[in-house]
Amino acid sequence: MRVLIAGGGTGGHFYPALAVMEEFTRHHKGVKLAYVGTRRGIEARIFPSYPWVSFFSIHVRGLERGNVPQNLYSLLLLLISFVETLIVLLRFRPQVVIGMG
Repeated sequence: MRVLIAGGGTGGHFYPALAVMEEFTRHHKGVKLAYVGTRRGIEARIFPSYPWVSFFSIHVRGLERGNVPQNLYSLLLLLISFVETLIVLLRFRPQVVIGMG
């Protein structure tokens, strides 16, 4: 079974995802796990110590109230992250997708 989990760049998303992955590993022998997050999030610093999880990073950022130029840039990144996500889905071919957050 191939399981893909996606979450935001905070511990509130990451640590529950990590617990879910550990349970999948415990109950499903041979499960392949992957996580989609950002390069700037907590996951980018912690996943190198979890070699049994494939980590994919995408370019994404939130919107900022009242900052039109940054929000236009965020919309461009949204299009880029959409393409990056399609590539991840085609490469990993998950059977289960879980969103955290």
